[in-house]
Amino acid sequence: SLGAPLLVIPAESPPQPPFPPPSSRRGACPGLDPGPESTVQRRGVRCGLAVRLLRGGPAGRLPTLLPVRVATGSDHAGYRLKQLLVDRLAEQGHEVVDLGAHDESRVDYPDYGAAVGRAVADGRADLGVGVCGSGIGIAMAANKISGIRAATVHDAVSASLARQHNDANVVCFGQRLLDDGVALDALDAFLEASFEGGRHAGRVAKLDAL
Repeated sequence: SLGAPLLVIPAESPPQPPFPPPSSRRGACPGLDPGPESTVQRRGVRCGLAVRLLRGGPAGRLPTLLPVRVATGSDHAGYRLKQLLVDRLAEQGHEVVDLGAHDESRVDYPDYGAAVGRAVADGRADLGVGVCGSGIGIAMAANKISGIRAATVHDAVSASLARQHNDANVVCFGQRLLDDGVALDALDAFLEASFEGGRHAGRVAKLDAL
């Protein structure tokens, strides 16, 4: 059993940039044009993430990181690094839904990769983070869930490209293969990047159609 999810919510969120008054249209996101619904809204993306995407800078880099909800999961071989990543997310003001493991007792990575994937696919989280020994098995498990595009990354460059070119919604790390600092930098890069669309949109659509 995976146990009850642990919700880690910072006591105080960082100051947010000012937005115009919310639209009176039901379901509208504050700061978004009150006209026709945006693409990100039609796709069912949470309001906070929609604002992040629409306010993105050039090449997918975001000048301001707004809070999002992130599901995290690991097996025993990724537990220590997962805890570091959870702490980093909380420090940045993100909401963390930690699905386990909650200690280094031996468990199976497919259970936790699938749990992270389902949390993102059903809207309980905007993005997911998975960790196992190599980062490969937990990504394979997450990718079994419809609508999930999980990428195993090795540095900040691969993490950025996973979002910019592949619209990855789950990022996976290998505790046995990465230094802690490299993993933290890669997590930051993943969160700061956004999907570029354009020529990549059709390719991602083909992935989703498989």
